[in-house]
Amino acid sequence: SSSLPKVAVIGDSITWLSATDIQARLTSDGDRLLLTGRIGYTAAQLGPDVTTFARQHPEVVLFEMGTNDVTTGADTPATTLARYEREMSGYRRQFPHACVIATTVG
Repeated sequence: SSSLPKVAVIGDSITWLSATDIQARLTSDGDRLLLTGRIGYTAAQLGPDVTTFARQHPEVVLFEMGTNDVTTGADTPATTLARYEREMSGYRRQFPHACVIATTVG
């Protein structure tokens, strides 16, 4: 029903692997759930999906990302964290009126 909030779930392979469960739990009206999970993607690589979903004005946004940022091992932990925080801050600004939840493994 349209009284349910539009929910966006944006994440990496953990989201992809959980997509069936997420859909089963959050979908009573298919057009109220926006869902993408990208295997191996870092937070920065998910930017286009974030922008696409922001244009659809969800009321709730769940970010599940960051695992691949850490597991690449390309930078020091401090550099990785700073880059992740920068990405998430920019993503959050794209959803000024939404309840935003960020989670990752750890």
